[in-house]
Amino acid sequence: ETNSLTAIVAANDNVAPGATFTAAVSLDSVTQSVYAQDITLSYDSSVFDYVSVAGANSNIQVLREDKDTPGKVRIISVNIGGLAGASTAVLNISFKVKSGVQNTTGTIAVTQATTGGADGTVTTALLSSKTISVDAIQLDKTALNTAITNAQTLYNTAVVGIKPGQYPQLAKDAFNVAINAAIAIRDNTNSTQVQVDSALAALTSATDTFKAMAYKSPDISGNDGVTDIGDLSTVVTY
Repeated sequence: ETNSLTAIVAANDNVAPGATFTAAVSLDSVTQSVYAQDITLSYDSSVFDYVSVAGANSNIQVLREDKDTPGKVRIISVNIGGLAGASTAVLNISFKVKSGVQNTTGTIAVTQATTGGADGTVTTALLSSKTISVDAIQLDKTALNTAITNAQTLYNTAVVGIKPGQYPQLAKDAFNVAINAAIAIRDNTNSTQVQVDSALAALTSATDTFKAMAYKSPDISGNDGVTDIGDLSTVVTY
């Protein structure tokens, strides 16, 4: 008789960078009750970290967990009352996407699986694997986009001159450099969130500096709309 008992590993097709997720192991086509399992899984240790294992329900207890070798974990478990059926969940195994890993794939595979029946019969199960895609990191550029838009509007409306409310040419040139630096970070597909946040802080500071460079009215003695000897007296006083 051909053995159809299969150890199936299942997980989501896609996971987010840094996420912890579950790979579920089930036994399919169990024609006679089994009471113990010896299952070894391999995983891409450059993509995933092994976290922990638990029985799929309260009747399944994990007796042994060999996890010292990166990329490999061996789990021995027992079932109180035995299990059988077309598809029966056995283990829930937690993995975590390694820090900094994104936009790639990794595989988790059952590389060895045997079961023990009521009379001590050992059956070797067919194997399976699951390839999981790790999504690209989604950067939050909303605040930077808003800051760039506002800075460009300020730059475009700023008039170069020496009258009140106008700006020195050098100040406007420096502001343009700051805007372009922020745009470069925003448009770079390899930028990190840290770089985006730093670009936002730099542009915010440059915007405040540029606003402060606007020429002020010399009418400082009382805001009377006239520039005269009174304004000079106020300056001398201070």
